[in-house]
Amino acid sequence: MYKNETGKSYFRKKSISKVMEDIRYLADEMKAEYLFFWADNFLAYTRQEIDEFCEAYADIKLPFFCQSYPTTLDEYKFKRLVDAGLHKINMGMEHGNEEFRKKVVNRIYSNNKAIEQTKILQSYDVQCGLANIVGFPGETPELHMDTVRINRIIQPHTASCSIFTPFHGTPLRKLAVKLGYMKDDFIAPANSEGSILNMPNFTKEQIYGKARTFNLYVKLPINRYKDIKKAEDNTPEGDRIWEELKQEFFEEFGDTKDDGH
Repeated sequence: MYKNETGKSYFRKKSISKVMEDIRYLADEMKAEYLFFWADNFLAYTRQEIDEFCEAYADIKLPFFCQSYPTTLDEYKFKRLVDAGLHKINMGMEHGNEEFRKKVVNRIYSNNKAIEQTKILQSYDVQCGLANIVGFPGETPELHMDTVRINRIIQPHTASCSIFTPFHGTPLRKLAVKLGYMKDDFIAPANSEGSILNMPNFTKEQIYGKARTFNLYVKLPINRYKDIKKAEDNTPEGDRIWEELKQEFFEEFGDTKDDGH
C-alpha cells in the first residue's frame, strides 16, 4: 500500500524510544528475566541509534538475544551491545553455496566475507548461532553439504537447520510452483514438519534426513560421515543409528541446537 501511494519502498523499524517503552513494561510489569529481540537484523539500526539504545538500556541490566546477518556485523555496534548485556546473537546464513544463495535465496555476499565478519565474535564472550535452511527449490543434497561446510568453518555455538517453507506471497513459492514442485493451492505447514516440495533431485525423505542430521555433520569428525549418512534414513535402522549418534553428540557437545532437529 505504501509503495502504491508513494512509489517508494518502506523500511519499517521502531524508534528507540518505543523500543525502550516496551522493554520497561516487560521488565517492570511482567518481571522479564531475559529479552529476545525478534527483528531479523537488529544491527540495521545506525550507530547513533545503537548508542541511544545502549545508553537507555543501561539501567535495565537484563541479558538479551538479537538477530543479524554475518555480513552486517559491525564491531562498534557489537561491542556496544555486548557492554549493554548482549548474551547471544543469531545470524541467518540460510545457504552455504554462494552462487545458489545469490540466484535463488537472493542473499548476495561471499563466503569469505561471512567467515571474516564472524571472526569479530571470537573476541567477545557471546554465544553465536547460525540459522540455516534445507530444501530450497532446485537444491540438491550436494548443494546442501556446502551449508554444512561453512558451518564447520565458522563453528557457531548453536546451529539450526529448518526445512524450507513456501509461504504465500514469497518469490520462492512462485518459483516452486513454476518449476512444478508443488501446486499453488497448498497451505504451507510449519518448517519443522517436513518439505511439501516434490523435487526429483532432492526428495522429501532426503530433506528430512539432512535436517535431522545437520548438527551431526557440523560437529562430528568427517570420518563419521558414513554413519551419519545412514542416520538420515527414516527407517528403524536409520532411527537406531541416529539415536546412537545423537547420544554421542550430546555427551561430547551438550545441547547445541536452536530447534528440534
